[in-house]
Amino acid sequence: VRAGALGSHVGHLQWKVRDRETCAVVDEEAVRSVILRAKPDAFISMLQEDQLNYDACALMQAKFDISRCIVHTMDPAWTPKFHALGGSGSCEMCILEHMSASMQNLLDQFINSPQSAIMLLHDSPAADVIKVTITEKEAGIQIRDMILPDDIQVLTIKRGLTPIVPHGHTKLQATDELTICGRTDTLASVTAMK
Repeated sequence: VRAGALGSHVGHLQWKVRDRETCAVVDEEAVRSVILRAKPDAFISMLQEDQLNYDACALMQAKFDISRCIVHTMDPAWTPKFHALGGSGSCEMCILEHMSASMQNLLDQFINSPQSAIMLLHDSPAADVIKVTITEKEAGIQIRDMILPDDIQVLTIKRGLTPIVPHGHTKLQATDELTICGRTDTLASVTAMK
């Protein structure tokens, strides 16, 4: 379990050994200290059971007022339950259903833009991740036709409640939310999309 702000270092929780098997035990105080110190933008839960992921997200909302939860579902039947949890108005849920397609696309982007891979994989302090919203003016353009600096990568697209794996031929629509990464100074120049 980790908490961290987008584009910043990840805070690690305190770990303790509970029995003969090494097992991470995270107590409420350890979580609270990380949240107060890191001021995370999101909570990411990638446990192997959907019920545990659901409970973890619900706990983060209720106890620690985390407004964005990102979860990897094992069973697609859980997707509506996570949407309902996020639909309460207090939390935004981002549900990852097709992890292998997302990873394949990310690796493909890294091949096409090695600078982005270096920034993300080496946790460069000069790199950041931001969200931009597509307006009517930019709607209809395909990602490959966008004029972006070389170190900018489109990581995800969110269309309504649906996450989309971006490809060069993906046509953008008004109100699409793009998560992009790049150098801080370069991101500042991407104002045409804001």
